[in-house]
Amino acid sequence: MTWNYYQARIHQLPPLTLDQALEDAATPAETMNYTADNGRSRYLIRRRDDTMENLAFVNSDCRQLVRTYQFRIVDLHTLRLTIIEQLVEQKWGSSAILALLEKEAAERASSPEGLTQKPSLCACIQAMSIRMDKKLIHRAIRILPTLPHLKMLEYEDYGGMSASEMVSFIHAGAASTVRNLGFDSRLGPLTSIKFGPDPLFEPLQVEPDGSEEPRRIRGPLPIISADLPNLQVLSISGDMRLSKECAKSLILGSRRLSHFKFNPHDPALSEALNLCEPLLELRDIIWNRGRFDIDFDTPPADIYTSANYLKHVAPYLESFVTWDDIALWDSQQYWTSLIRSAVFALASSQWTIPLRALSLQRGNGGFPEDMFEAISTFCNLEELSLMAHNSYTGFGGVVYLGLWHIDHQDLRKKLKGLQKLRTLIIINDTYRREETAPAHVAFMDGQAEMYFETFKNLERIYIGRVEYEAFSETVQDGKIQGPDIQGRETQGREIKATRRGARRVPSS
Repeated sequence: MTWNYYQARIHQLPPLTLDQALEDAATPAETMNYTADNGRSRYLIRRRDDTMENLAFVNSDCRQLVRTYQFRIVDLHTLRLTIIEQLVEQKWGSSAILALLEKEAAERASSPEGLTQKPSLCACIQAMSIRMDKKLIHRAIRILPTLPHLKMLEYEDYGGMSASEMVSFIHAGAASTVRNLGFDSRLGPLTSIKFGPDPLFEPLQVEPDGSEEPRRIRGPLPIISADLPNLQVLSISGDMRLSKECAKSLILGSRRLSHFKFNPHDPALSEALNLCEPLLELRDIIWNRGRFDIDFDTPPADIYTSANYLKHVAPYLESFVTWDDIALWDSQQYWTSLIRSAVFALASSQWTIPLRALSLQRGNGGFPEDMFEAISTFCNLEELSLMAHNSYTGFGGVVYLGLWHIDHQDLRKKLKGLQKLRTLIIINDTYRREETAPAHVAFMDGQAEMYFETFKNLERIYIGRVEYEAFSETVQDGKIQGPDIQGRETQGREIKATRRGARRVPSS
């Protein structure tokens, strides 16, 4: 569940209702909805650019409706405004967009109600991704509090932003949503923010060609004392290190977090999680992985505190995902041990945990055998995904394969307790090289049949690089003759039964 996942969720939402997008304009939302639903207008609203272009030419209200759909997600670096380009016959860049938003912000500031006289672009924006250079970032910081319906914010590349500008950006985009930046309490608060790579840079150095280039340096994020009472989604890049003060401030100030993506290798963040009260609304945890300078042979003693934290949130957690982004042989034992600790921490809960989705990914090789017995205690599990990165390119371009030979019969026995399981995905498992492809597929066909027989609710399975789906069919077992309930001889009647089977899914 990455930024793209939440971006996709915004795409699935309908456009803002007109009373929001037009900011209490006279045209009621019901009138436009009636026109669209009944199709009695030649300007039928559809999610197609050509019909939306026609609609945009009707009047300002219709144009704002189009803009509401078009500008729900705005990228200030790669923005392409196809419809607006045709309306104004010019292409807008980031600077022009910022200029318009600044103009609307000034109008809001001068209005007692905090509204614009005409439909505004800023009222359309629900999600914003910012990737721009240092010359424009200070302008973006100023306009963030003026976006009344902003729910998601992403900054991917800080482009040389100073530490003070970084703090100002986070305050403007998150901490001050309902506090000191003037967001009215009736407006939708910011609910998602993503922190990108480490923002600290050395001073500009002059390259041989005369250009100036900032050199990225490693260092902790500056201290942030921010209150984020409405923050629900927090994603921290695996390469981003936090200071102890910053980590503690984020955890203390984000008590409504439901989705949290972070690097369990960060000792400061792991320590803060265990020192603070558990996040009672936390439902999804994703462990990503960064290139920290850790001695994997002798990792810090407190590095496993991230796994210990799972004990405290296990009664609420619904999804747990681990991503192993680095295939380093010298770190695999450490990473496997960390994953194993996480699974056993969840299994040690004295409560029946509500975990519905579990995805584990590691480097070369398979998973510890005793881990599957712990997973079998997650009786509410519906989705289980196991992935092993079992290949890498060695010296001379030689590709080596890690060995993960699965005993499917033993695996079914160990996971038999997962009777609510609907999806089982096993990626990069290997098989004997002497097997031919047809023999391997035939073997997997038989294994898939037994998986669907063992797990009655299973709908989809991916094993041995073959995908299967469940199907049901009615079979006729034969006929039976004998007296009916009144003792009269009857004609033979059919006995039918339903059989579950496995069907291969054609590869796309």
